[in-house]
Amino acid sequence: IGASAASSTGGPVDKTFTVRRVRIDGMVAQVDIVTVPQPGPIRLQATGKPDTLKELQIRAVGDELFLRLDSDEDEAWFPWNLFNLWGKDRHARDLSLRITAPVGTPYDIDGMVGTINAGDIDAPLRLDAHAIQARFGRTQSAKVSIAGSGRVALGAVKETVDLEVA
Repeated sequence: IGASAASSTGGPVDKTFTVRRVRIDGMVAQVDIVTVPQPGPIRLQATGKPDTLKELQIRAVGDELFLRLDSDEDEAWFPWNLFNLWGKDRHARDLSLRITAPVGTPYDIDGMVGTINAGDIDAPLRLDAHAIQARFGRTQSAKVSIAGSGRVALGAVKETVDLEVA
């Protein structure tokens, strides 16, 4: 199926993955997305509280890097497990992720709570968030859905913008 990793010791993570896209699911965190002009692997750096780092699930499947915050590695990949997100007292300040990826890397972010700071990704963006403060530079296209509170700033969008606020 792919490579799997979690910080079972609760220590910092610094890994690279040879993938082409990033999917973030059910994450409560502060996320920095750094875009580099040259092609190459995607680098993930994670720091935070040891208990939170132990729940960070990291998988590379095919050409996609999956990141999820969940204590049960096997059940973390079922959609019904989203309810576990609300079962714990999590705070965005407890986990910081830094993703360094080439320009043109698509991002699919689902169930996000926290903050995202990104430069010009020049790629498709899908963002579904519950309580978010996010800033993105240039994107190819953007599909943004916010339920709850939040603020999202988008730079220039080359193709289409689809925005839904609930």
